[in-house]
Amino acid sequence: MSVNLAIKSAYQELERIYSSSAVTQQQIARATTLLDDLNIDIGRAEPASLRRFIETHKLWTVLATEQTLDPVERLRASVAEKVAMILAREPSAGPDLSARTVIAQVPSSARLMPARQHQTLSAASAPERRIDAAMQRVCAGFANAGGNCAFNSVLQAALRVPLLLRALTTVAEHYADKASREGALPLDRTPAQFPSDEDLANLPAFFTSMQTDAQIWLILDDLMQSPACTDELMKGFWALLSPELQAELKHYIATANPMSTIPENILEEDPKGELVRKGLHLCIHEKRLNGCGKALKDALEAHAASTVAGEIVPAAVSQQVRRVLYQLFLNPSTGGSRIAEANRHEDAWEVASMFMERYEEILRARGTFPDPAFFQMHATLHYRAEGVATTPDPAKLARGDYSRMGPDCSLTVTPVYDHQLLLDLQSHRQFTFTQLLRSCFQVDAVAGSDSAAFLTQDERLQPFRLVREEKRLGNFPGQLTLVVKRFAMDDYGNRRKLTDPVGVQRWIALPSEATSENRLMAYALTAFVVHMGGADGGHYVAYKQVSGRWIECDDASVNEIDASEIDRILHGQKQTSFGVATSYLHFYERVDDAKQAEALKGAFDLEERFKMAARA
Repeated sequence: MSVNLAIKSAYQELERIYSSSAVTQQQIARATTLLDDLNIDIGRAEPASLRRFIETHKLWTVLATEQTLDPVERLRASVAEKVAMILAREPSAGPDLSARTVIAQVPSSARLMPARQHQTLSAASAPERRIDAAMQRVCAGFANAGGNCAFNSVLQAALRVPLLLRALTTVAEHYADKASREGALPLDRTPAQFPSDEDLANLPAFFTSMQTDAQIWLILDDLMQSPACTDELMKGFWALLSPELQAELKHYIATANPMSTIPENILEEDPKGELVRKGLHLCIHEKRLNGCGKALKDALEAHAASTVAGEIVPAAVSQQVRRVLYQLFLNPSTGGSRIAEANRHEDAWEVASMFMERYEEILRARGTFPDPAFFQMHATLHYRAEGVATTPDPAKLARGDYSRMGPDCSLTVTPVYDHQLLLDLQSHRQFTFTQLLRSCFQVDAVAGSDSAAFLTQDERLQPFRLVREEKRLGNFPGQLTLVVKRFAMDDYGNRRKLTDPVGVQRWIALPSEATSENRLMAYALTAFVVHMGGADGGHYVAYKQVSGRWIECDDASVNEIDASEIDRILHGQKQTSFGVATSYLHFYERVDDAKQAEALKGAFDLEERFKMAARA
């Protein structure tokens, strides 16, 4: 089915849902899935009005959800804000595709303001959305233009977590420095005016009209993404490049084709233009990466400036960070995404991990890895002998092809560096938080685990089966990230979310078996991110300690909340319009030695309180 036929079919189903007299939660979930599917191909859809149509339906879906679940006052403010956002972004929307029409479709019981007022509403005009300037000066909120909550929550956490902040600033400075030496392409530019047929017919004159190298790269960028990009046209552009630009592009061609010998005369020896095309892909990718530096630095500086001024950080700031994410996920060879379905359900853990991954790459390239906050994870695999030992092949034995089993039936794995522990909730849904934490350091092998033959001490080839894996930290890190793995796949390959209450604690005791020191170590929670909703959508909110106070950072809204409310959220006891709030990413710092005893007692007391509440 073609893109447009598929979109038309999805629209027809959406219309049937929205024309229902009462929209159910099941219908809303189905509509959300359809919209996610449509969003994948929207860049290729025609006519251009389809793009407005999707935005319209997205707004309707949000309003339908809020109408069903939210208090009246929150809906009033939300309608005002979202309508203003749509109208500001698309003032020329036709009468049948405008946000005004969407509001008119909302049942009258939910339309709390007359339809004629919608065209003049703004987010600031809604009294329920007044900004608390005093709180904004403690920690400015990030506005959300739609779907940016994952990025907003990670940015808020990074501003409190030293390791995350170092990762962001290092990535920003790395690419900003490269941009000063190599040039950069902006991440948010609209496509340049593509050369007309007349321009393409007279390339020399067209090139003369371009004043800067950046203009040339932008035109080449647009050309590469156009159906008009023929091999002959690529060669025509190549022939008109200055010797300096040709030399620069040859560098990228050599990098993109490491197994190929780059000919001196590319035009003659690369008749299909394949080498040039690969080089251009990499060149444009690298220059867009260089543009990431400015976007990240601007985001951090904007938050600092907004905090001083007591204002909200504009939505465009986190939208730029969103563009950085997608640029870092691109495959430099093809321009395609390195992750499946990158446009679906942006995951806060994925956002944070992406920056940490790039941070590690930069440190390794500099020879300064690891960051002091990383820890070494040592693993020992314990096996059990089974079956009958045999005589090894003499030739393989002479070549050293066999791995040798240790005298205690164990093997030590090469240590790896990491900064986080993953709590496997899917495999241990009945576990308490403490049990989940302990399971990071000792895992019993499941039936059908790895089996292999190893060389024993008496030079026999013996079959062994893995029975247990033990892990130890090489040191107690100063910072520690705990991730409760809440997103998983079911038996049919469908993504699902685990909402089990885990009872995460503000103080934790890293178990004595976590290191060879055989002692407990207390850590204090400084920030965390929660997710509300399902596997294919929802909302993220960040919580963090600022000057001893707990602050809730819900996009632009920033509020101080009590520690008791923090405990309720961490224990899965807070209901929201999206469902239960489930804590997801947790950032801890090691407690000072002088306060270890007090912190350990606090950790045990909190766990006992949670157990008593669960039994009650």
